[in-house]
Amino acid sequence: MELATRTYSKRYVKGLSKCIERDLAMTASEKQQWVECKGKGKRLFAPELGGSYEVFNTRPLAEEIALYCTQDVKLMPKLWKHYSNKLTPSWARKVGIATRGRIALSQTPGYNGKGPNRALGPW
Repeated sequence: MELATRTYSKRYVKGLSKCIERDLAMTASEKQQWVECKGKGKRLFAPELGGSYEVFNTRPLAEEIALYCTQDVKLMPKLWKHYSNKLTPSWARKVGIATRGRIALSQTPGYNGKGPNRALGPW
């Protein structure tokens, strides 16, 4: 949705974190808390930071990982409202089509969510 609201290049899709950082209205305290929570969670799973993706298979799920996952989900409705208010009906249809396509692709065997093509916009 963010890409469809831009007035500049639509070549690359912004990640969720960038959209939250740049486009979501938060107090300084809220933003600091969000950044700290993201950092704590990432250090537990990101191999480049000494973590392991295995933390997502551990039960019960570590509180830091659960918070890492849920905080973005809680912010998505605010982002949706922010972007949807800017979409024309034509762009809203295009976003719907692109979203369904990305969801279908994510369900295929061997899907790589980190592949370089994931950053490319659909148009």
